[in-house]
Amino acid sequence: MRRRGSLGKGLQAGDHELLNVRRKGAYGRIRYMPGIQKRPEKDETSVKEEEEILIRPVFFVRQTSIIVLLMESIKFLYTNAGRDRTVMDLLEQTVLERNIDILAVTEPNKNRVGTQGWITDKDKDVALRFCNGRMKFNGKGGGNGFAWARCGDIYIYTCYFSPNKEQEAFEIFLRSVDRDIRERTPEKILIVGDFNAKSPTWGAPRADLRGNSIEEWIAEKDLNVVNNGKPTFERNGSVSHIDITLCSRNLRDKITNWDVDEEENLSLHKNILFEVSRSKPRYGILRTGRGFGWHFNTPLLERAKEKLAESFNRIIPSTMTLEEFQRVLTDVCEATFPKRIKRRGRSAKYWWNDEIAEKRRVCIRLRREVTRTAKRRSQEDVDLKREEYKQGRRQLKQMILKAKEKCWKGLLDELNENVWGDAYKIAVKRVGGRQPPQIDERKRMEIAKSLFPEAANITWTKRRCTAEEVPPFGTEELQRAVDKY
Repeated sequence: MRRRGSLGKGLQAGDHELLNVRRKGAYGRIRYMPGIQKRPEKDETSVKEEEEILIRPVFFVRQTSIIVLLMESIKFLYTNAGRDRTVMDLLEQTVLERNIDILAVTEPNKNRVGTQGWITDKDKDVALRFCNGRMKFNGKGGGNGFAWARCGDIYIYTCYFSPNKEQEAFEIFLRSVDRDIRERTPEKILIVGDFNAKSPTWGAPRADLRGNSIEEWIAEKDLNVVNNGKPTFERNGSVSHIDITLCSRNLRDKITNWDVDEEENLSLHKNILFEVSRSKPRYGILRTGRGFGWHFNTPLLERAKEKLAESFNRIIPSTMTLEEFQRVLTDVCEATFPKRIKRRGRSAKYWWNDEIAEKRRVCIRLRREVTRTAKRRSQEDVDLKREEYKQGRRQLKQMILKAKEKCWKGLLDELNENVWGDAYKIAVKRVGGRQPPQIDERKRMEIAKSLFPEAANITWTKRRCTAEEVPPFGTEELQRAVDKY
């Protein structure tokens, strides 16, 4: 890896290094790069010049590398799965469709979260998973009803408390979570979970005992409620606000796009989606020929500089906002550089098909019809629409289970024909990895004979004997037989 000082060769004094990165969840910033160029000295006659320098970009390419400054956001998905495996299946599909980085689940299917990659509590009432392979956690743990993981400088907690337990047990649960947080003394805290508590603070019409307890705890810990007031739970036409998102005060401005998703997930709880911006900018090197955006190449740089200069001649740089500058730089790159081909990852689970996708859209439409009918029609019409919606959900579940069973049978059939096929790759967790070595039939026989050598033939002879020739059964032999048991 190059040292930062070696990247600045070729820059002129006073030039400002800036590159805009067009990527989902990332944006550029106007910033001086420490160690690459020095900030111009201030004096009374050069204040205006300095303002222009702060906004003037310089494209810099050296050895097919580009310095970039990334501000990334982390995409979260949370829901309560109700122990249903089909809910977990749809969650995994949503993770792929929405490019989710971190998945948090309360009441997950215990068999599904017992595999590697999940962070759970002792009873598997809550689970966390980092879905982005590039994102690593640097610490994890949990207690009764909660689990946590550390991502950078953010401690992420997932909590669940059963509605069937008493208020005294809820107070003990809150104290255990509070004790665990104090042991770690985190600067930034993010808490998502199903507390089965109600309060107007997060949208409920009235507060219950648990809601009052959480309100006091929120005030004590100086936390903020992120919920926007939308209900997170729906059953037979009644809605509740029992899933809560909390964060520390210094993290509130970094949480954006918090919303209750209307996508069908086969759970009584709705999916909650939001994003968290990274707290610190990350400097990196963008290699040409890989990654995202455009192909930056040296022959086109001069043309890009000319187009950029023309744009700045029409607009006063000192009055431009970051968004305006970003738009100008994007237009120049679009007009000058060829687009980089984006490599798409997996966008669907192995069992997903068009019929299931269409059925999910039908379920969403039926649920909206229930909501509209409840406002305008009689109770009989509402019950009829609600029954249609329930039937659609049952059919969607059956379609998912049948699709998975069909894929499983197809995998078994392929195993009989090709030992080194997908079944082998799944067994050794090498899906998409290297292909097995190609061995001819003669070599296979040699390997098999070396692993399983043929034993010498033994000829057994039969001989008739009389009762007198058989030795009597004694007490010692009986005792040895008893000792074996």
